[in-house]
Amino acid sequence: MAHDTKRSSQGFTLAEMAIVVLLVGILLTFGVGLVQSQLENSAINVTKKRQEAIRDALIGYLGKYHRLPCPESAITPPPAPNVSFDGIEDRAGGTAGTPPVPNPATQCVVTFGTLPFVTLGLSREMALDGWNNFFTYQVSNTPYDWTRSASFNTGNQGGIVVNDRPNISLVPYPIPAVVVLVSHGKNGAGAFTIKGTRNTLPIAADIDQLDNTSNDGVFVRRELTNSDTAPGGTFDDIVAVFLPSDLVTTTVQNKSTLSFDEQVSQANKDIENIQLALIGYVIRNNRLPFADSNNDGLEDSGAFTGNIPWQTLGVAANDPWAISSPPAAVAVANRYRYRVTPALTATTSKADFITQVGNIVVNDGTGTILTSTAPFVVYSRGRNNVAFFNNGAGNGAPCTAAAPSTPLAPVAPNCLGTNEINNFAGNAPFVKAAMNLPPFFTTNFPPTAGYDDIVEFVAKGAIDARLP
Repeated sequence: MAHDTKRSSQGFTLAEMAIVVLLVGILLTFGVGLVQSQLENSAINVTKKRQEAIRDALIGYLGKYHRLPCPESAITPPPAPNVSFDGIEDRAGGTAGTPPVPNPATQCVVTFGTLPFVTLGLSREMALDGWNNFFTYQVSNTPYDWTRSASFNTGNQGGIVVNDRPNISLVPYPIPAVVVLVSHGKNGAGAFTIKGTRNTLPIAADIDQLDNTSNDGVFVRRELTNSDTAPGGTFDDIVAVFLPSDLVTTTVQNKSTLSFDEQVSQANKDIENIQLALIGYVIRNNRLPFADSNNDGLEDSGAFTGNIPWQTLGVAANDPWAISSPPAAVAVANRYRYRVTPALTATTSKADFITQVGNIVVNDGTGTILTSTAPFVVYSRGRNNVAFFNNGAGNGAPCTAAAPSTPLAPVAPNCLGTNEINNFAGNAPFVKAAMNLPPFFTTNFPPTAGYDDIVEFVAKGAIDARLP
């Protein structure tokens, strides 16, 4: 008993101390591992939430501009006036300044780079993944260029190939993507950094991660793995894939679901953007563009009446009612239209432009002249420009003549109201009248009185005042 008391007073034996140290070490190892696991899960969660927020920003941008932004061309200095890592999309041309202003009508400098967070209205933090590296952003430009309004149609498909590796071989997703957004994960291999540099690319054995760093329009999205022996190598990339159905919302996909008033509002917004683009064109080129007479969206020398040159200007090509036509038809009858004063397409300097006067006449449909000196007119022929009512022989045919004077259901092509005739022909005087219900909405309404055109012009002085 005395011996036991003495042993107790001397404390733990060496063997007992060793056991204690071993247990503490095991607990610390588990604790550190747990902390590391929590940090890694937190970074993954942050990354995925930001990818979702970016998707929402892309949807909003597409709905507003009918195009997606170009990437920033990381590392390699892009052509002036573009600047790397300023958060603004990089396009050919543009206006120099701080910040530079991209030209929406031109092509992207690259289709693979970093996210243009400023263009999307996001903070720089939202363009970084959970490990503080920039997301890599690729947008489809073939077979349809999603970065140009002139090319946008709700039936467009993506062109980016995304593969999975469920077993040994790569298996492509059945639908090509429009946008791919890549976080290069914890190891950050190949990621663009906040210092304006690029991390070392993945090793050759990690072929799937390497595929996500090359500008070849092919990506891999698969399960994460730390195994060096896994097919395709280790993989810690977090890849968000956006298909056409992910970005084209119901409202964008089918504007005909909007009420008539909402469609008119959309057309007014489009025409306002077109007018601003025309003024911007004068500022850059000292003249107004010609009209598009070949239906390719490009201005055609000598054409003073025709489609708005949407590709030249980088604006919407079709009014809201064009969606009622099949995508293959591209709703030619519902192009935004344009009439320009000939003399204002030939000026060679801003001073020369200011000395010229517009000559286009617009009245209100009652004989009152609103202007006789408009430099240009931008207009939509309205909803009833295409007879989409069911009448057998004429369904979907463009209107080309006046409606009958009696209140009968109009038969295409005779479905224009009296005040719409000149607008359809594109000959002055244009008529900017009060909106009336389209004639096919009621049998108690004389079709000749129907008016749903949207006609707008800008005073010449308003343009002159904007010239530097």
